[in-house]
Amino acid sequence: MALPQRLASLTLEGCPSFAESLAAAAQLQSERQPGCDPQLAACRALVHSLPSSLPPGAAAQLVVLASSWLAAGPDAGSEDGQAQPAAAQLQAEAARLFLSLFRVSQVKLQSGACRQLLQQLCHLCRAAPSPAVTQPPPQPASSLAAVELACACFDLLAQLPSWYPQPPRAEVAAAVAAVAAALERQVQAAGQGGALPETPPTTRLLCKLLRALQVLLAEAKKDHGANAGSLALLLQRLFTYGWPQHGGRSSSHSPHAGGCLAAAPPVGGAASLPSPAPMAATLPLRTAPTAALPSNGAPPPSPGKYRPPHARSSGARELHAAASSASLRRSTANHANQGSLESSDSESSDAESVAGGEGGRHHASRVRSAALTCLQLLAKADPRSLHGSWTALLPASDVVQSGPRRSGAAGPPARAVGGASIAHLLLLDPHLRVRHAAAATLATLLEGPSQRAYLAVGEARDLERQPVRGFITLSASLGQMLVSLHQALLHSVEREQDALVLAATLRALGTLLLGAPYHRLPPQLLPLCVRALSGCLARTTPRGGAAALPPGLLPVASACLACLAAAFSGKDATAALAGQLVELAESSRGNVNSCAGAAANGTGSSSPGRSQPEQLPPPQQQHQQLLQLLFDCAACPHPALQLEALMALRGIAQQHAALLEGCWERLLALGRAGAALPSPSEPQSPRSQQGAADGTVPEKAAQQGVRLPGDFLQAAEGGQQAGCTGAPAAGTGGPSAAAAPPAAGASPVAPGLAVQWQQLAEQVLAPVVQHSSALLRAGAHAVVAGLSPAVFAALPQAVQGQLVGWCCAAAAEDQASPVRAAAARALGALAAAPALCTLRGGPAQVLAALSASCHDSVLAVRIPAAAALASLASMLSQAARSADTGGCPESAAGMASAAATAGAAALPTCLRLATAAAGDSDKTRPSGLQAVGSLFQLHAQLVGLDRKGAAAALPPAPQLQSLLGAAAQAVQDCVASGSARVQWAACDAAKALLACPPPEAQPDWAPLLQQLLALLRSSPNFRSRALAAAALRQLGCSAVSPAGSLLGFIEAVADVLFEGKASGFPAAPPAPGQQQEQRPRPEPTDLGSKAQLEASLVAAVLHLLSLLPHTHSGDLAPEGTVPSKHAAQLQRLVRQAQEELLQQPERARRDLFSPESGFEAGLFDLSQASAPLASAAAAGLALL
Repeated sequence: MALPQRLASLTLEGCPSFAESLAAAAQLQSERQPGCDPQLAACRALVHSLPSSLPPGAAAQLVVLASSWLAAGPDAGSEDGQAQPAAAQLQAEAARLFLSLFRVSQVKLQSGACRQLLQQLCHLCRAAPSPAVTQPPPQPASSLAAVELACACFDLLAQLPSWYPQPPRAEVAAAVAAVAAALERQVQAAGQGGALPETPPTTRLLCKLLRALQVLLAEAKKDHGANAGSLALLLQRLFTYGWPQHGGRSSSHSPHAGGCLAAAPPVGGAASLPSPAPMAATLPLRTAPTAALPSNGAPPPSPGKYRPPHARSSGARELHAAASSASLRRSTANHANQGSLESSDSESSDAESVAGGEGGRHHASRVRSAALTCLQLLAKADPRSLHGSWTALLPASDVVQSGPRRSGAAGPPARAVGGASIAHLLLLDPHLRVRHAAAATLATLLEGPSQRAYLAVGEARDLERQPVRGFITLSASLGQMLVSLHQALLHSVEREQDALVLAATLRALGTLLLGAPYHRLPPQLLPLCVRALSGCLARTTPRGGAAALPPGLLPVASACLACLAAAFSGKDATAALAGQLVELAESSRGNVNSCAGAAANGTGSSSPGRSQPEQLPPPQQQHQQLLQLLFDCAACPHPALQLEALMALRGIAQQHAALLEGCWERLLALGRAGAALPSPSEPQSPRSQQGAADGTVPEKAAQQGVRLPGDFLQAAEGGQQAGCTGAPAAGTGGPSAAAAPPAAGASPVAPGLAVQWQQLAEQVLAPVVQHSSALLRAGAHAVVAGLSPAVFAALPQAVQGQLVGWCCAAAAEDQASPVRAAAARALGALAAAPALCTLRGGPAQVLAALSASCHDSVLAVRIPAAAALASLASMLSQAARSADTGGCPESAAGMASAAATAGAAALPTCLRLATAAAGDSDKTRPSGLQAVGSLFQLHAQLVGLDRKGAAAALPPAPQLQSLLGAAAQAVQDCVASGSARVQWAACDAAKALLACPPPEAQPDWAPLLQQLLALLRSSPNFRSRALAAAALRQLGCSAVSPAGSLLGFIEAVADVLFEGKASGFPAAPPAPGQQQEQRPRPEPTDLGSKAQLEASLVAAVLHLLSLLPHTHSGDLAPEGTVPSKHAAQLQRLVRQAQEELLQQPERARRDLFSPESGFEAGLFDLSQASAPLASAAAAGLALL
């Protein structure tokens, strides 16, 4: 049989033989017959007959044939981007043959063949047909062939990871550039601001193009090589693809796409809150696995004007709820797993193409959702690259009021190309797939530290956009964008009727709540968010409480609670929200407390749908309803809801504790419930548990419940102290504030607060410290870390001993390093309390635990242990100072004496630990240096007490002096450290050392002073130089000997001051003998410290001058020792100090600025100098 007849018979067969097809194709290739039709028939026969497994020889032969056919015929693209029909069809069939080889037969190519194939595909993609070619039928054969070829190439690129496992970055970037060029050609054909015509071929082409772009962006990550801003603008032009055009008809003439999209009603501020009807009753079938007909027998809506799904009647929603939810789940899984976009998705009645047409599987909503997915990939790869495109992607005005500009609409032009932002898709798109993708894209764009830093620049004072002429600053543009984004998200939260889309919207709102700078935004914005979230949570929760939530609504309730936790926990949002919430709490004190009443009745919560007492005003009713919902969710059997609700309650307890007054029993009950978490039958490692590496979800919820009562007690104590001292009581407090030692004369702790702490220790902490979960044990020690010294002193000694014993045992013996770290942090809070010294064996027990923690093998444990050591040394030093000077009341005299005795016993061990910490990592050195400074002060005070005959038995002098010398050497080494933070701590420690006599190992502090002078000259960090100058101000008259050395120090400091003032205090180059690596590493320059450097240098020079009269007169050098330029400038400085600080006659000012003096016009900063210092400096200058 002749070859043409064989090919014809193979084409007519339904299942042709693969061997015959391969033989015919090989014969055709060898004979090289003209024309593409025989080759096209052979290629189609191979595609239909390809088996699942191929011999290596047949696979290689097929690859050669497919490669030759893909490059066959004329050039793949002519000037107008079209190819000859036969050649284009052959190339499309060759691409399909490659797809079959990769998908069905699992053929693997060599790297050279993969590279060649990728280059051919990039060349063909750049010649993709423009929208003018993809017009509705009738179409010429060349147009159809060009579309088929482009779609086949994009399909093959979408399978790139399967046939090119590890492509080079440059080749992937070239493929991204080719697909981006094809997308630009599609978009730019519509003209500037015009809408891309919607046709089935265009829709199919765009779907496959965007799918290929998704795969390539996911493969390239940060190395995609494309201009992310330009690509984002191209994708933004596709936001309105398939939307009805001006005139009420879509370009596809779909029977379901006519008319305009129904816009939702605008947000009207606080009054436009959602109705209190539960969402479970509003959406009974949105999350059901099967669909059912409406029970009311309502007829289906008649065909007419198109309405979006979320604006239709409830009967129509019930009819298509299950199919829509299943469709979204499939689309979400496809986006998450990077699956194929060719899966069927009918969208029920929302199909955008004629039934049975080609667009049925590739309707326009897929184009919009795929464009949003590409934006997500760009944002994940490089978030900063899209900051310039936020003005086009995010709303610049109220989306509900304005809406997007359609092509041809009257009025001013849109603010961006295409006129639609992501918020428009979230609010106005009829397809839940697109709305879900829009919400996920917003969350991705706003998530991350770089985005939060960029958002922090935004500023807006009014909710309504004010008319602006001319230039608009970046802060104003970002601020108005944030306000508009809040309005769009809140409107979607109030109006969205699909559970999955609503959950995604709430996640986006939660991301915005965590990153928005609310202290720079309108103050009513955050209360509006809290009210909308409260209403959403009330609608979501059924009358049976949170325990009766259906599974489909759990993501909505969890996301809503996460948003509330973010709103209540934000530090910047406290001032904006505290006033309204505290006012609500104050108004409810005269009525029956809902929390206490619910606790007394033994009920977990009240249903959100039930009516509240009639005598309560609506704001208070909403406040009580929110607390009831939070407590109800915190006690429900769903661990995810428990976790989010407890985090929201913790935010209220930390920032708005006044709202929880009277709820102590419920807070304590939640703590007991967390402590009663059942232990697993078989202990597992944290990485093998379900949930996360740091514990399961039930463990996390139990830990939050354990920490909740402690947060409330810390905040209550902070509010009490603020009220007693006359400070504005905001009802807030935190662990850091609670752990600070109380100032002299601080108000005592209320007895009720001490009783509550005792209840917390006995009922919650006691069982938790013995729990098998490391996460819960760490949470218990975190609660102890919030104890203030005043509360610890008010507790019974039995409870004090229990707390100290728990923390010491965990810090030294626990197997989990996070628990040891938390216990070491708790020891720091206990060590700051002077009442520890009155506890029998308390200081020795704490010091033994710190000795084990400071030598722990885990750095995360040594860091809080060094901080705890610094707290202990500071407490002992302050107590010894009080015992030495008698500056404490008679009631505290015994405590101070006990602390002095304990300090004398603990001094050698503390010196060893502090010296070791100062030589450890850069993260432990600051705490070790702080401890060294406090211990030097403690030694000096104990020496003074010993001279007075006080009972403070010091260790043997040689041993102690050796330890002091080692500690002083550690300070000197840290002054020359390469870390700025270590330098700051070393300067503070040197300040404490210079105020004390030097140890016997060195006659004076000259080596330390030389290190400080070197830091003062050459450090590029202004704060380090200012702290070094402040340390020199503590120099005593006997610390430097002889007086000639003191004159040298005066000359060195004056040189830095007088020569650096005119030039901005530049850092001097290193000395010739100094190594380059000894210089500090580049650190961010602290401009605030630069302003303080001059004042610190001026005070240091005056202090050094004031030491001259106290030195021996015979040791003074002659007057000519000091250079004349410094002598004249020193005279000017002292005269200015006398005139300003001692109020000298005006004659001094005239002499100071006389033309004969030759001084530069300008004054020195005397903000850190005092009148006695100026007088003593004048006396010292007179000796020169």
